[in-house]
Amino acid sequence: MEVLARKKRGMTVLYAIVGVITAALFTVSVTILPKSADPFVILLIGLFGVVCVGLCVKECVLSARTPDVILQTDGKTLYLPKGKQISVLAVQKVEYKRASARGFQYDYGKLMLITANGRYTFHYVDEVVEAHNALIALMMKLREEKTEKEE
Repeated sequence: MEVLARKKRGMTVLYAIVGVITAALFTVSVTILPKSADPFVILLIGLFGVVCVGLCVKECVLSARTPDVILQTDGKTLYLPKGKQISVLAVQKVEYKRASARGFQYDYGKLMLITANGRYTFHYVDEVVEAHNALIALMMKLREEKTEKEE
């Protein structure tokens, strides 16, 4: 079987480290600021810290739950996580979105498969553009073979 999409390695560790640093900064700011700051400022910093740590935990869990091999194929069938299988010809559209921050675009991102039965979204896909292009090439190849058989 050919692997079309893999998970970007290190994302769980990255979000865990960012979460720990954010929690540490939040704790330091809340313990130092009460002596000199307005209570409203302390409340805002507290809310900001809780939201940031919450987002880091959410992303860390999402990254940890993403399997290492996201998308495999045997040439005619796509094997998705959790044992789901769909025909390559059933895929109507493939989209991707590269991760970006502060004007930089990274090589990983989100891959979306649209079929008549629903939409499948995969996060943290390594080399998402290459995975997208490989899937499009496979779809075109199978559609050409299908039209040749019909003629």
